[in-house]
Amino acid sequence: MKIKVWTESYKGKKEENEDAIFKNKEFGIFVIADGMTGYQGKYASQTAVEFVGQSIRDQLKHPDPDSERDKFLFYLKAIMERANEKLLTYALAQKSENTAGTTLDVVVLKDKSFYFAHIGDSRIYAKTKNNKIVQLTRDQTTVQQLINEGKITSERAKVHPEYFQLKHFLGNDEFSQNHIITGSVSQPQKIVMITDGLSDIASDTELESLFSSNYGEKIIKSSMCLYRNPDVVSAFYFKYNSKFALNLLSDLKEDIYSDLHYKIKKEGKPHEFLVEYLEKNEKVKNELLKKASEILSERDNFSIIVIEPQKKFKFWGE
Repeated sequence: MKIKVWTESYKGKKEENEDAIFKNKEFGIFVIADGMTGYQGKYASQTAVEFVGQSIRDQLKHPDPDSERDKFLFYLKAIMERANEKLLTYALAQKSENTAGTTLDVVVLKDKSFYFAHIGDSRIYAKTKNNKIVQLTRDQTTVQQLINEGKITSERAKVHPEYFQLKHFLGNDEFSQNHIITGSVSQPQKIVMITDGLSDIASDTELESLFSSNYGEKIIKSSMCLYRNPDVVSAFYFKYNSKFALNLLSDLKEDIYSDLHYKIKKEGKPHEFLVEYLEKNEKVKNELLKKASEILSERDNFSIIVIEPQKKFKFWGE
C-alpha cells in the first residue's frame, strides 16, 4: 500500500491537549478523537484511539476472505461500542460525577475503499475524483439538529448558546450503535480528518477551499496557519458572535457599550447594530480585535490528518 500521510495536533495555550491521533500506515488505520473538557477528555480520547486502532489492527492481521462491506462496517460499530464500555467502566471505577467522554472518527483502507465510522462533531472529508470536496460525516450536536429541522441557519448556529453541546459521543451511558455513522468511499484523491477546533472558526466554504489543494502538506500548513492566527479567528467571532464582541466592548468601552445596549434593547438586532457600529468606528474595532486575539489564542485544541493515496498503490488485502 502506497500512501502519504500528514498529521498535526496543536495544544495552543491550554494546559493539556485533549485531542488524540492513532495512525498505522501498514494496515491503513487512522483514528482521531477530541476529548470533552470536564469529562476526563485527555484520558478518554487517548484511550479510545488506542483501543479502536489496535483492535482493528489485530482484526486485519487475520483477514476474513469472505468479509463484505456491510460486515466490516458492522465490525467497526462493534469496536466503538466496546470502546464506549471501556470508558464507562473507567469512569465508574473513578467514582466520577462525569463520564470520560470523547468524539471519535476512524478511517480504514481496505478492499480498494476507505471505510469510515463517526460519532460526535469531529469530521471526515473526501476529495473525489472530480475534485469535489464532500463531508462524509455530520456533526452530532444540538445545533446541527436545529439546522436540519430548518429552525436556524448554519451561520446563526455559531452563536447559539448550545453550540458546543454534543448529542452523541463515546463514554455515554445512553450510547447506541445506531448513533454511529458509517460508510465507504472508493479511491478518493484525499481524505481529511479534523477535530472541531478548525470547523468552529471556519465556514464550510473556507474549509472546502483549504481541502481542495492538490498537496497534502499544503492542506496541513494552511489549516494550521488559519487556526493559529488569532486575528483571523477574532474577526470570525465578530462576524458571527455578537455576544462575544459585546462582552469585550463592555469591558473596554463601557460608555459605548451602554449606548449600544440601550439601542439593542429598544430595537433588537444586536448583531446588525454591532456590525454597523464597528464598520464606522475603526479605532474601537481594532482595539476589540486586539483584545479578542489575546483571548482566543487560548481556545480549543485542533488536530488534523491528511491521507493521500498515490497514483499507483495497493490496498491492504490485495
